[in-house]
Amino acid sequence: MRRDTAILVVTLLAGLLPSPTRAGDAVVELGAGDGFVVKDSGGAERFRVKDSGQVGIGTANPSNPLTVVGTIESTLGGFEFPDGSVQTSAASVATTVFTNNCKILASFDESWAKITDFGTFTKLKAGSAIEVTYNGRIAVIDPLNANGARFELRVSNAPTSNGWARAAFKAAEVGSDGIPVSITGIFTGLGSGAHTISMWVQAFPIGSGTRAFLDAGCWSSDHIIVKEY
Repeated sequence: MRRDTAILVVTLLAGLLPSPTRAGDAVVELGAGDGFVVKDSGGAERFRVKDSGQVGIGTANPSNPLTVVGTIESTLGGFEFPDGSVQTSAASVATTVFTNNCKILASFDESWAKITDFGTFTKLKAGSAIEVTYNGRIAVIDPLNANGARFELRVSNAPTSNGWARAAFKAAEVGSDGIPVSITGIFTGLGSGAHTISMWVQAFPIGSGTRAFLDAGCWSSDHIIVKEY
């Protein structure tokens, strides 16, 4: 550490630390092998600034610009990350689970049509993200006059703006007991409060279909998982 820098730091600390000439006072040591050190009245090291600029609190060997051995407390403002985002409270996950049994839409075409609402959950925080996953069986029971059908998860009747939350059902699979799928979507920009999870269907790319089926076979095995981050 440059001598003038060390003198400046010691000068700044002078108003915070008592004079080291009295018994029981904290002590600042310059030239302590690497940088300078602040010790308590018992001689235990509490704070170190290395020549490299790395700062250690509770450790003599900081491995990063700031290394702390102990709990870091933020009483106001939270913590800012490299992407500019600020976290003001601890991260947590709130989970809601819904089940589905034998839901059928009689007919549909190339326009999106709702098959069913699975249930309503309460979003706790305005700025959080919602992850929705549907695990179950989808089917189109009767003739499908299209290449296939697309099934889509939605929140409050709106699709996700982060990619797609969809699964495809081919025309060649019509008449079967359906296919097992797992559909996941990430929903952002939702306000806090009540939101409803639903499944929609569309004949693709054009055409029509009859009897879009969720939980094909009525096994009562469909599960919808909602997580808030």
